[in-house]
Amino acid sequence: MRKVALAFLASVGLLLGLVGSADAVRPTEFREGGTIEDIDPCTGLTHTVTFAITLRVVEQDGRLVAIGDRTITTSPTGYVGHGTDTLVDNGRVLVARLADVLRSPEGDQFLARSVFVVNLTTGEIHLQDFGLTCVRNAAA
Repeated sequence: MRKVALAFLASVGLLLGLVGSADAVRPTEFREGGTIEDIDPCTGLTHTVTFAITLRVVEQDGRLVAIGDRTITTSPTGYVGHGTDTLVDNGRVLVARLADVLRSPEGDQFLARSVFVVNLTTGEIHLQDFGLTCVRNAAA
């Protein structure tokens, strides 16, 4: 799921270049998707993670807010879930957050979360945290 967080940040970075003028107040909507290989935190097995995200982006007066809703599936582990992303850029600080919850048919459940804070003036990363947490392991 670390790769999902990186894919989200890369997608947002790409889409930011496509956003309309600073006078726009209506959200611009984008759809993105992808597939990555990652590790199931409940079983340790490798699985393929497929995600589709809808991003709504608003830019006004040099400030940007992007909110994403994501659906996620995995194979062969069979997880299904959803997640949300937020990205706020006020020209001085960029904050990006990701949270996903996935459940398998066997009853396993895990949480993926990420937060990323950058001082845009200096380029210094103030906070970079990512975690995959097995919330429920049906086999345990």
